[in-house]
Amino acid sequence: MWAVPDREGLLALARLIEAQKLVVHAARTFPLDQAGAAHAFLATKPIGKVALTV
Repeated sequence: MWAVPDREGLLALARLIEAQKLVVHAARTFPLDQAGAAHAFLATKPIGKVALTV
């Protein structure tokens, strides 16, 4: 899917998050220096997003 974010769309998403109608499930977060471990974790096909923190 391809989307181009715009101000109105991002504000609409923010409203949904604030109303707790949109919840993002993060399977796990990794520090940036553990990007290799994050990539290996993706191979386990987790349910949810995998994020790197800076």
